[in-house]
Amino acid sequence: MKKQISFDEFLSVSPWTSRIKEGKKLYEKSEKSLMKEYNEDKYAPLMGCNTFAEAIRAYRGPTEDIPYSRHGEIFIWDKDAVYELRKQLMLESLRPILEQVDCVIELGAGFGQSMQSIQDAYPDLAYRAGEYTPNACKLGQRLLPGIQFFPFNFYKAEDWDNVFAGVRNALVYTVHAVEMIPDAELFVRGIRKHKDKIHSVVNFEPIYESDGTEMSEWRMKYIEANSYCKNILQSIPNPATVEKDFFGVNPLFPKARIVWNP
Repeated sequence: MKKQISFDEFLSVSPWTSRIKEGKKLYEKSEKSLMKEYNEDKYAPLMGCNTFAEAIRAYRGPTEDIPYSRHGEIFIWDKDAVYELRKQLMLESLRPILEQVDCVIELGAGFGQSMQSIQDAYPDLAYRAGEYTPNACKLGQRLLPGIQFFPFNFYKAEDWDNVFAGVRNALVYTVHAVEMIPDAELFVRGIRKHKDKIHSVVNFEPIYESDGTEMSEWRMKYIEANSYCKNILQSIPNPATVEKDFFGVNPLFPKARIVWNP
């Protein structure tokens, strides 16, 4: 049963509270550390899965009640229900654009965790997924053959060129991916290089910004402690939509929805 809780109640049970209060870096990101965390620790154990549903279940872990945030409010609910709500909210937010494009591209796509539900809803579109880790690319290509997976590194121009080769009228989106690079200007430059092939860009990414509330201050501290990108919103030119705290499976690290045209 879904239950709303206060931010103070959330802090009292979050494992991050004591860590952040210590005020030190908890995680330094590098190509080596990201490869270990995702390719080896998160995706390698999934390589024996035979279906996408099996891989998702193994990736998310056992069913339990978890906190999530939405527009400044925090709730506790069944994990499966939380992820289903996130999936539906993301899909509904993308529908106006999906009705107008020929291709969908996700950069930093994992093994297709976010893209699969979009493909189910719009099977006639072309789908391309750029992903940094070899295991996720292999797993996604095997379990989701209707999506074309590409090795992708934000820093490699040839990877950008490969993903966008032959593309036209595309929706490009990211979900907790640009957060991994220190400077979001790198992402914006890559998008602008291929802007003639892009209809719209949607970033479901965290933003580093204070609104004067205690919650926003804690969220900034979380980004600092984990070395996530601080300038995503500031780097995007003239966003048409910025929906803050769109959804956060971790209430200290919610994604905003940022819509823009390159």
